[in-house]
Amino acid sequence: MVNTHQKRLKLPHLILIAGSGRNVGKTGLCCRIIAALAKTNSVAALKISNGLFAENSFHGHHTHTTPIFKETDTKGNKDSMRFLQAGAADSWFLQTSDESLFLTFQQVLSEIGKDQLLVCESNALIRWVQPGLFIGIAGKNSTKGFYEEPDVVFKALDFNSFDAFVQRLAWNKGRFVYLKIKRM
Repeated sequence: MVNTHQKRLKLPHLILIAGSGRNVGKTGLCCRIIAALAKTNSVAALKISNGLFAENSFHGHHTHTTPIFKETDTKGNKDSMRFLQAGAADSWFLQTSDESLFLTFQQVLSEIGKDQLLVCESNALIRWVQPGLFIGIAGKNSTKGFYEEPDVVFKALDFNSFDAFVQRLAWNKGRFVYLKIKRM
């Protein structure tokens, strides 16, 4: 479903990470960003799956039957647990249809602290929001499949580039910036 009825919601405190395929490093990059930003900021994390509950092999097994699940367990390998392990103060897993995505997202957004940064993994949310930073991870060196051109694009599983980027990323005066690294 494409958002044709309204302007996208501006969320400068949101980093949105999308990928043009599965197993390209989206969750790994989210965790790296959370770990870096959580050193100086309160960070909330959100994983959105537009698939149905049959996708447990990709996101970890969730026993809930509601579209919104707030994670509290840090012992395990579900993506929402990995976000907490990385340093997120709060972590949610949303599993909803495209038609209900924005309304369900707004429910979670109302739970996010006023001064919290939000790191979100979703391919579909970009149709409804304008994040402070939109990152794409391209499987097979392709940016096809993104609804909008990302601000930053990485090749799949390019962990060296992920790490170099995260070292330069900062939240400064209400926006995300990439700091220059001083070379010795």
